[in-house]
Amino acid sequence: MNKISRNIFPFSVFCFSVILFAVSSVKGIGSPSFGDESGHMLGAFALTHGDILYKDYVDAHGPFIYMLSWMPALLVGFHGAYLLRCVPIATTLVAAWAIFYSPLFKMHASRFLGVAFWLGAMAFFWVAQGLNMDSYWIVGGDLMTIVLANSVLPAIFNIPISRKLFFLSGACLIFLCFTAYSFTPSAILLFFSICFASAAGRQKTIFYTVFGALSAGVVFLVWMFFYGDLKGYILYHFIVNQLYYAQYISFGIVPLFQSFIPSLSPNAIMNTLGTFSFYAGVLIVFLKAHFRLSAVLAVAALLLTQIRGGVEFQDGTFLVGSLALFALVLVYSLRGKPLLLGSLTFTFWAVCYAGQHHAVFSPYGLSEKDMVRRGLHLFRENFSVGFVQIIQKYTDKDDRLLVIPYNPDVYIYAGRLPMEKYHAYLPWEADYARHPWIGYERDLCQDLSRHPPPVIYFDHYKVWGKWEASDFIPCLNTVLTQTYQQSAADPYLYIRKDRLMTSRDH
Repeated sequence: MNKISRNIFPFSVFCFSVILFAVSSVKGIGSPSFGDESGHMLGAFALTHGDILYKDYVDAHGPFIYMLSWMPALLVGFHGAYLLRCVPIATTLVAAWAIFYSPLFKMHASRFLGVAFWLGAMAFFWVAQGLNMDSYWIVGGDLMTIVLANSVLPAIFNIPISRKLFFLSGACLIFLCFTAYSFTPSAILLFFSICFASAAGRQKTIFYTVFGALSAGVVFLVWMFFYGDLKGYILYHFIVNQLYYAQYISFGIVPLFQSFIPSLSPNAIMNTLGTFSFYAGVLIVFLKAHFRLSAVLAVAALLLTQIRGGVEFQDGTFLVGSLALFALVLVYSLRGKPLLLGSLTFTFWAVCYAGQHHAVFSPYGLSEKDMVRRGLHLFRENFSVGFVQIIQKYTDKDDRLLVIPYNPDVYIYAGRLPMEKYHAYLPWEADYARHPWIGYERDLCQDLSRHPPPVIYFDHYKVWGKWEASDFIPCLNTVLTQTYQQSAADPYLYIRKDRLMTSRDH
């Protein structure tokens, strides 16, 4: 059998996986919006209008998702918000490229099948687990995939690695830290996994990993110099998350262990499939590993990304990394057996399809039938929405709004930026307001008294079903009564009284 004939079947499987992913990507672009994602989009638009991240636009998430989202935001406005969902598509395709050129694979057949196994599986998880969103979970998983494919697994299997791949891995590791501070322990473990595996005859290549990390760090610092506040980054991303937000969520060994218990429930089935991928990948790694200690460190790094124990969209990084681990080591182990690998690929896809068909799509809480029935709708500025018409009636284009407690979608629908420092206000942020750092005061009651926005959108719901807004914003009822008038057309809208002097709400 000549070289072309040997590659026809693997290439066909690869093409089919690309089609599957393309279809899922289109569905993902038109799927419902979600608050965390909308906050990233909104932040990117705020940066293009001169706001400084962690100073004017304050958020608890890491800066790397904003760096990535800022790029397309330079080209599109609120009317093209949905296009920022191309960010996870782009990072996933870069990760697929890393798999294709992984040192694990010497033949094109293996390269095609390695990408096909992973990318085709990703297609079934794409919308079901919210991987389609402009979110740091998918970005973290893609970065981990690049590092696993380029350096960690080849090093564990004692396969030569080029200096440029060590450099790229180092850059990805530092960007993984900037994606979320909770990923930093995983990045450190992956670095030491490379170091220990490379100690036998490849000491000099460690230099290129560090050089890549330092180079990426310089890029980050330059970007932050123009668009971010480093002290605010440390404060709001590290300290507020760890000291205040952590009190409201579950994380640790117990949630981690619980997330690894198989479940066929609709909200956990996709996580279960990811968990089995992790089990299978780890088993193959330890059977084939040349450097066992490095393998242990790599596995621990992947485990730590699941420290919150999420079984819905919060497992995105762990899920993507586990699928990549399984795909890479399976294809490496069965290299030279394209027909068997192709059969296993289609079998795994079939299982993933069955899981998707049974799953409740996260974070939307909709079944596959519900998603199909809903159809595709592009998320963007929308003048036809009732509250948007009222907001635009009482505000100028450069005016800022306040939406509380949390609904970033409103800003994008209305085409307006948030009040400085406040695109949302939640219980843990109120906790910080009572113990602020000097120069970084963030007390909504104080700022409302000084600079009340022309319109407040107050969504009357309990945060996580527990806390009324008045529970953590004690001044709210007084401010709304004295300074604002509730809209007769939309009870969620409160118009500042001086704006009513020149125009009347119907």
